[in-house]
Amino acid sequence: MKLRVYLTAIRPILLYGSETWSAPFGILSQLNVAERRFLRRMLGYRWPDTCSNEQLYAKVDAVYSKARHSPSTLPPPSSVVAANRLRLLGHIFRRPPDRLSQSAVHFRAAPSWRRLPGSGRRLLWPKTFKNDLRQLNYNKQFRRTPNNFVWHSDNWLSVVNSEDRPKWSALCDHARALW
Repeated sequence: MKLRVYLTAIRPILLYGSETWSAPFGILSQLNVAERRFLRRMLGYRWPDTCSNEQLYAKVDAVYSKARHSPSTLPPPSSVVAANRLRLLGHIFRRPPDRLSQSAVHFRAAPSWRRLPGSGRRLLWPKTFKNDLRQLNYNKQFRRTPNNFVWHSDNWLSVVNSEDRPKWSALCDHARALW
């Protein structure tokens, strides 16, 4: 029962708007750690008790698959965030090229522009999307053409048409399964 409440009420709140996050790996790692802490508490593990992450997820998956009436596994929050970003990327590239979302994804700062001292490095959308695609083994550069993405890659599809929604959805499902 606690797991159902967590999955229907708490986890959606934690991941609300996650498709727009350009969070670095450290923050996503903290999100995974926080979820494991929640799950351990819900399953009754307290401080002196030990439970490896594999044992924890095995127990959660047993409860989760019973609740869903099908064998399935609970994906970690970081993979849900990455899959949501990939879904958003498909939505953005189906929009007309003159939209603001297109310019946000293709943002390039002027070469003379510099950050203020002490402001640190920030992860912006284009780099976040490239990192997500790199995790999917899209190792080479990619460029946008009017109706599709051209991926220069040896391992994957050479053209992923963002207008072809079933194909893009299949790519998102494949990414969700990998992460």
